[in-house]
Amino acid sequence: MAAARGPERGEPGEPGEPRRRALYFCGSISGGREDQALYARIVSRLRRFGAVLTEHVAAADLGARGQEAAGGDRLIHEQDLAWLQQADVVVAEVTQPSLGVGYELGRAVALNKRILCLFRPQSGRGEHPKSPPRHSADPALSSFLGGL
Repeated sequence: MAAARGPERGEPGEPGEPRRRALYFCGSISGGREDQALYARIVSRLRRFGAVLTEHVAAADLGARGQEAAGGDRLIHEQDLAWLQQADVVVAEVTQPSLGVGYELGRAVALNKRILCLFRPQSGRGEHPKSPPRHSADPALSSFLGGL
């Protein structure tokens, strides 16, 4: 189950405030939960920019089997697709290999969503001829989301 969130897309947070941006966060669930603490930090920072529709991905109590839903996998898939359609922006942490994240990104591309992929070159995954210097994700998030 997704955690409670703030106002939905299109709803102001307070009277006179503009509509909150809807953000869809992708991170590995069944591919491994080693980065859960990092996901929690990313989601915390994303909340500064709008409502994170999928903040449950960062929950410490979400195991590698993912969510349990009364309607099973079909209901989860339908909910995820609805959130993707609702999202203004998709942010994915792609360091941990995940078929689910790849699928979500493919759907986001098909929906012409703006996408920001975060990868940690120091992880040793992937082939990089020369790793860029280490930077915080904050400037990238601020620049990407601030330009929308």
